[in-house]
Amino acid sequence: MIKYQFIPGGLFYELNVLDDKETIDHLRNYLGNFLLDPVVARVYLSRFLKDKETLDRNLPWVIYLLNKSCDLDPIDQDIRELRQNITGIRDPFLSILKRYSSPHHIVSQWRVLSSQALEVQRRALWSHLKAYPYSVDLIWRAYLLDLNQNVPVGSEWLDIVKIPPEVKTIFEELLMQLNFLQENMEEAYVYYEKTKKNRPNSPRWLNCAAEIAYCMGDTSTSISLYEESLRIDKYQTPIIHRINQISNPLRVDYGVVDSSLISIFLYSYNKSTLLKNTLLSLAGSLLGKSRVVILINGCTDDSIDIVNHINREHFGGRIEIISLPVNIGAPAARNWLLSTSAAKESDYVAFLDDDVEVPSDWLVVFLNVMKNYPKAGVVGAKVVYPGRPKRLQYLYRNISVAKEGFIRLSLDVPYINYDPKTYDFVRPTTNVMGCCHVFSRQAIDKVGGFDIRFSPSQMDDIAHDLDLRINGFDVIYCGLVECVHYQLGGVGRETQLDFQKVGNVMGNDVKFFYRFYPYLSFLKRENNLGH
Repeated sequence: MIKYQFIPGGLFYELNVLDDKETIDHLRNYLGNFLLDPVVARVYLSRFLKDKETLDRNLPWVIYLLNKSCDLDPIDQDIRELRQNITGIRDPFLSILKRYSSPHHIVSQWRVLSSQALEVQRRALWSHLKAYPYSVDLIWRAYLLDLNQNVPVGSEWLDIVKIPPEVKTIFEELLMQLNFLQENMEEAYVYYEKTKKNRPNSPRWLNCAAEIAYCMGDTSTSISLYEESLRIDKYQTPIIHRINQISNPLRVDYGVVDSSLISIFLYSYNKSTLLKNTLLSLAGSLLGKSRVVILINGCTDDSIDIVNHINREHFGGRIEIISLPVNIGAPAARNWLLSTSAAKESDYVAFLDDDVEVPSDWLVVFLNVMKNYPKAGVVGAKVVYPGRPKRLQYLYRNISVAKEGFIRLSLDVPYINYDPKTYDFVRPTTNVMGCCHVFSRQAIDKVGGFDIRFSPSQMDDIAHDLDLRINGFDVIYCGLVECVHYQLGGVGRETQLDFQKVGNVMGNDVKFFYRFYPYLSFLKRENNLGH
């Protein structure tokens, strides 16, 4: 009997059941998906630093991760000290940081405060800054807190602090990044001009500067900066995709929505306000002659009244409405829609969740991407949370681990998930998010519907994407379409803990393992390692 192995969620636990080679492959796969951030780099470091033997065997990767961590978080004294101890190379900047660091009792307080509400942190921080205006770590925290709350960086407290001259350049670089993430492009460009005079040998700076140049319409400088970043660190695979996208932008044929038969499907359960916003967003997009079908999935709220009103006022009555007396769950709802005449007569089938906002050209761009990838079975969007600054919710996933008793998908976004625009490209992958995606007729005919064993929700769309891959279709991520997703259907970063949902997700994880265990050898190749 094949035994399913339960591993607690999280990258740390995942790496601790892998041997050295598997851990390196895991890291290489991650680097094929995303740029490193300090948190993820630390998790890989902790795995390699378990004991001296592991450290010695993996020393090149350890040094790589240490160098990346120092670039990504330049004021982190612990990482700099660790790098100095391991490499034996003195870090002169470390003594500067120590000179301007907070007292130990303040550092201890922030270990507790960091888990408190942002407003609590803010009040405590202002008090500490007044007492220690030269404290580099407190100033750094203040900038990041402004970013988190989308407050103009430094606007409320900059007159309190005294940034030491030895670290002024680093804080100007940080201001460039934070203003960019807050979409204050003019301010970001000011700090780009200030810091480029002594251009840092830093992929962190170069990647942000490349996107600022791109936003300013200077594509040649953008490509040049990205290429310089790649020369410093060749493991930044997303940068390769981004350069290709900037160099060869997608040519969009807007007539594709009129020359193709398209069905757009939605299903909803008791989310009338969100459904209303979704439909208004859909009404404002370029749909051509697309058919729109909504399945009211046993709703007991006013969803049906809202759909009827929007259908009259914004769609001219073109929406077909199916109302079921009970909620049959997500996979069955999708399958019901796929069984309609609208689906059977269409060249393409799109699914939207009932809690999204889509850009006006989402369908046009998706169909043009489909045309560029003849084997594409599905195309999906870059998914972001609502609000500012923009945070990534879901990009794409592949298989990070496939071994006896254990199948694990890769992370869906970097841990520090502010949107750096670096992922605005098109690439093949293994899975895209199911809240906004389009399927080809051939894919639906070959693979069929969604597996109802994953009812009421969670993992049915992932399983369907894997079925597409197993049957020879490409799964395409399109970061040129930005979909705002208001709720996570299961246990997510911004939902309260619900033990029933936790149980459902855990149960579906077991089902997922046994469902795909016969394809283990195939799954082992669904990564970025080029096997």
